Order: sequence, then structure tokens, then C-alpha cells
Amino acid sequence: MERRFGRALTSHFLDDYRRVLEAASNGQYHYPSDEELAAVMRPYLFDAANMGADAAEKPLLSMGMGFDAALTNQAAVAAARDYSYELVRGINETTRASLQKHVSDYIAQPTRIEDLGKKLAPTFGKKRAGVIATTETTRAYATAEEVT
Repeated sequence: MERRFGRALTSHFLDDYRRVLEAASNGQYHYPSDEELAAVMRPYLFDAANMGADAAEKPLLSMGMGFDAALTNQAAVAAARDYSYELVRGINETTRASLQKHVSDYIAQPTRIEDLGKKLAPTFGKKRAGVIATTETTRAYATAEEVT
């Protein structure tokens, strides 16, 4: 996984470097995108987090202890549904209600984070939707952990 992550980052930075050179040759400046970098990193970070969680769970299971993800998910769904999304700039009540529905639906029946981003893309655009999908689901799970 580390090699694949390294190759993905190298490819991203080489592409960005090429865009910088091309823009400079035209007398312009290319601003690297944090969203693009986040999109490259996100799947590897999720995989690493899952591998860490799996590794931590094995010793607990061997001692007869377990983890009930359903409790956290229920609290995360409630957190996503009840949160006001005030940190997401430029939204109205309709957009806020849509975010509450889509994020809580995703947490209740998780698929891929990219699928949530696709549902949000018509409202926020592809890049911003991906960032919102990641940050808002992370925030909902973090809030749920504080509650449970």
C-alpha cells in the first residue's frame, strides 16, 4: 500500500509540476489545488485507517472484547441529521436540508465516499463536493465518538 500511495503522490506532484511549467511558459501562475491532492490521498488514508482499526481489533477479540459499530453509526447518523452545517459556506436552508439528508443517509447505509460526493456534486461542484463529503462524514463520526 505504501508503494501505491507513493506512486500516486509522485504522479500527482509531477502533473502539478507540469501544469506550473506550462502556466509559467504562458506568463501565468498555476495555483495547486488542495482538493486534488486530498482526492489522491483520501483512499489511501481510509485504507490505512481501516488496516489500523483491524489490527487493533484482533487483540480485543482474542480477549473476548468486541466493538459494536452499530452504536457509533446510530449516533453518527443522528449527528449528521441534526448538525446545522454552518461551516459549509454559501448554503441556504434547502441546501442545508439536502446535506443533512445525504450525509445521514450515507452514514446509515455506507457505500463509497465518492458516491456521496457524486450526490453532492450537482450542488457544490465535483471538487468541493468531495471535500464536503469527507469532512462532514468525518465530523459526524467524531461527534458520535464523543457521544458514545
